Amino acid sequence: GIYIVPFDVSDGTQTTTGLSEIVVLNANGAPRFDIADGWQVFEGQSIVFIASVFDPDNPLYGPSFRDSDGNLVDASLGSGPVTVTATAMPAGASFDPETWEFRWLPGFDDAGQYVASFAAVDDGDGVSEPATVEINVPLTVINLNRSPVVDPIANATVDRDGALEIPIKASDPDGNLLVLWATSEQPGFPLPEFMTFTDRGDGPGTLAVNPRVGDRGDYAITVSAEDDGDGNPDRILSASLT
Repeated sequence: GIYIVPFDVSDGTQTTTGLSEIVVLNANGAPRFDIADGWQVFEGQSIVFIASVFDPDNPLYGPSFRDSDGNLVDASLGSGPVTVTATAMPAGASFDPETWEFRWLPGFDDAGQYVASFAAVDDGDGVSEPATVEINVPLTVINLNRSPVVDPIANATVDRDGALEIPIKASDPDGNLLVLWATSEQPGFPLPEFMTFTDRGDGPGTLAVNPRVGDRGDYAITVSAEDDGDGNPDRILSASLT
């Protein structure tokens, strides 16, 4: 704007007033991102944040948000000459330019380091040159070891002096090596003497049942599978099925 500033000069007897015109030119303040240093999540855990920007020329301005029906709601208290775009994102990520919301759900094969990049442009209020600022947000996806799964086993019946082989199958969602074993359902007790379990390596196994005189009864057996921790012995997981 233009400002007129009066100055008085006096010799003690007479006073003269002079006017000085001061012209203040518009200076566009560059926007600033207000984002944390980065994010760390496990595989399968969502990353959701707002690529928040502060505009020194419009400190009360903020992005819209979406209601439960997906409709935009403008809650800003200031005018909004700032636009934000995502210039680089991991595969599968999304960015809403109206709400500045970044959203990504890493898969279980996405462990590693990633970067999401954003650019904010202030249009200069129409009287100054636009100002642009960029930021790179590091994203770390930590490997998550998932538990193995033992397939359901149907109840079985075998006659005395008979022979029955029950196939057992376990799998690991991460493709890790598995070790299988079987025990009595009663904690601390081994398999009955007429039963033997064979781990056939990395998933399949066989429970052989050969009852003899005196073995009549119902027996509950627990089959367990343990993975290799996805290469980390501190993250070994097991699963059991009775």
